Amino acid sequence: MNGRNSYNPQNKRENSNKLSNNQGVQIQAPPMPSFWKNDNKEEGIDEKLFTDYAYKLAKVLFNETKTSKNLNKPSQIRKFYDELLRIKSLRNNFENFKNFKAYIAMIKPKVAYSLGRKLVSENFYQFISEGIKRSEDYESFDIFLNVFEATIAYYKKLNPED
Repeated sequence: MNGRNSYNPQNKRENSNKLSNNQGVQIQAPPMPSFWKNDNKEEGIDEKLFTDYAYKLAKVLFNETKTSKNLNKPSQIRKFYDELLRIKSLRNNFENFKNFKAYIAMIKPKVAYSLGRKLVSENFYQFISEGIKRSEDYESFDIFLNVFEATIAYYKKLNPED
């Protein structure tokens, strides 16, 4: 079999993470930076997460809506944020973060389902996946939620009509 015509799921994933805009330019979300200044928790939270990164991500998510009217609708994105807030409210019901994280991780298959139905983009799925991965304790989970909140705020600024 010719390698050029063979199916490779890795190539599909790499290609699906990029979306063309009307000019044929690939749109890809920026990688999520470290939560901590200079990758050092002792130096504190990197405020650029809530400003630069959240804005760039919101811009990518908004631009992707131009390819499909049902993609990355604010209500769809907000649904996942609200679900994470609901899970956060259950925090006191868990003995340790390890058990709590199992419930956080349940968001990932829910987003995957929406991705499969073309309601959210691969960039949104990657954002959620990376945020869950980076949520190593209650503090980092809270940071992820704040980045998500900032992204929603910028998204609304870019798309006040919806």
